[in-house]
Amino acid sequence: MEKKPHKHGSFKNQMRQAASMASPQALANHLSVGTTDPKSYLSKIFPGQKLVQRAVHMNSGQGPSGMTNPLIGMKNLGDYILDAGWGSLGAWAGIKALYEASKSNGGKLAGFVADIASGGTYGIAHGAVGGVLSAIGPFVVMMVVALFFFGAT
Repeated sequence: MEKKPHKHGSFKNQMRQAASMASPQALANHLSVGTTDPKSYLSKIFPGQKLVQRAVHMNSGQGPSGMTNPLIGMKNLGDYILDAGWGSLGAWAGIKALYEASKSNGGKLAGFVADIASGGTYGIAHGAVGGVLSAIGPFVVMMVVALFFFGAT
């Protein structure tokens, strides 16, 4: 007599397979973060894989079984990106405010005293900072807008 396959066998196989699959946290731990190519300086300058690994770590392990609903994880990631945008905008505004305050009468007087005390290097540094701020200003604004866009998306 031939034995018939159990009608719930595929369900049990699926449950066994789901139990043996790794969590997102475990998968993120196995991401490669190094490079064997000595000419690859880009990975040293911009660690993209490490950033992805950190983003995965931020969203994993928050649920009752150690896993997070993907929709909630994406919403949390968007919140983190928006927070980074607001923090960057605040930092940029603070830096620009300090620089512009140094152009006021009180700032000029303090700058004059500092310039005499430093033998003229304060004036050189102040001019260099102004040049750098005006040169990178458009890029900072573009990056902050991109953070707001991607965070909201």
